[in-house]
Amino acid sequence: MIRKLGYSSAFLRTRDIGSGDEQRLALKPSKRTVPICSPAGNYESLEGWGASFKFSPVPQIEASEQGQDIDYGIRKYYLKASNGKKGIVHGSGSMWSFGTPLDSDVWKSLTFEEESLEVSGLRVLDSRRNGPMARWRTIGQFGESASYDNMDKESAKVADKFMDGVCVASFKGPGQ
Repeated sequence: MIRKLGYSSAFLRTRDIGSGDEQRLALKPSKRTVPICSPAGNYESLEGWGASFKFSPVPQIEASEQGQDIDYGIRKYYLKASNGKKGIVHGSGSMWSFGTPLDSDVWKSLTFEEESLEVSGLRVLDSRRNGPMARWRTIGQFGESASYDNMDKESAKVADKFMDGVCVASFKGPGQ
């Protein structure tokens, strides 16, 4: 996996490269940004735990109560799908996540897209697999992520609408 801030990432399978072959790879600049949340906005999010991701509500998605463990907070967002309840998991905390998708998910993907975005000094990765059967997506930064896994195309459309509505709470450092 080759990542560079402000660019779409590239996944190069070494098994597809012959011994001694030279490979050239050109990363494409990302055209997306993650906006700063409006102070007057209505959002779904976690309270505390250093969470900065906030999501615009989507009528088909319902938020759970916030839960926690000793080192993270968690909230699930559910949508009713034709084959049962599907969910997006949003967590944040010191031991929650590296903000990247699981290596095994990337390796198993036939199609994979990822953008490395910057907002207010934070590096945010938006990674996804849009396969014909099952889809997954992760939006993350170090210590925080929101993700879904194993969704059908129609459920993923609704979940993506929710995740595309992500913004980042304005960050104020010490003394600001």
